[in-house]
Amino acid sequence: MNSQTINKLCVFCGSSSGTKPSYTQAAVALGKELAKENIGLVYGGGTVGLMGTIARTVHDIKGDAGVIGVIPESLTPKELSGSMIGELHVVQDMHQRKAKMAQFADGFIAMPGGFGTFEELLEVTTWQQLGFHEKPVALLNVEGFFDPLLAFFQHSINEGFIKPHHNNLIVSSDPAELIQKMREFKPSVSLLQSLAARESALGVDVSKSSMDAAH
Repeated sequence: MNSQTINKLCVFCGSSSGTKPSYTQAAVALGKELAKENIGLVYGGGTVGLMGTIARTVHDIKGDAGVIGVIPESLTPKELSGSMIGELHVVQDMHQRKAKMAQFADGFIAMPGGFGTFEELLEVTTWQQLGFHEKPVALLNVEGFFDPLLAFFQHSINEGFIKPHHNNLIVSSDPAELIQKMREFKPSVSLLQSLAARESALGVDVSKSSMDAAH
């Protein structure tokens, strides 16, 4: 079985730590698993909440080379506290932040978080559905955090708004299992692939691998 090459993974997660210690514990566990598998972290650049926890965990093991943070200039006073973690990219706005994070990464993992995490998750999922990229999108489902969202997605499928074969989210509560499933991911036929070949790209190209984006 051919597998996805994963050198860097983008992790979306909260700038808060949540109400349960298990959320922070999961961020540490995922960070350690990334380092163990020699996978670099791409994340939102903050040093607070779950973002800070996973960034410090990976950085403690892999150093600056193991962490890429991308943050809009307007958020640096709010999300940065203390010393910066890893290789930091400051961009103009949230749109550039998401595009840059996507270009650096070979896949995406969402952890518990708020509106920003959900928005980032749904955007890369939509890009996958459209065919802008074929990278795996996954949920680290800590204590069933994403169960209500997954139920809502199924509701939307049942109501005819999402095609079943576009529901490609990879789900696990175990970081090692999640990463293995991401390596085994096989993309389904996208909306663009099902249409006539287009003459020009739509939006920012986020289809390249992390190795290509580095050049």
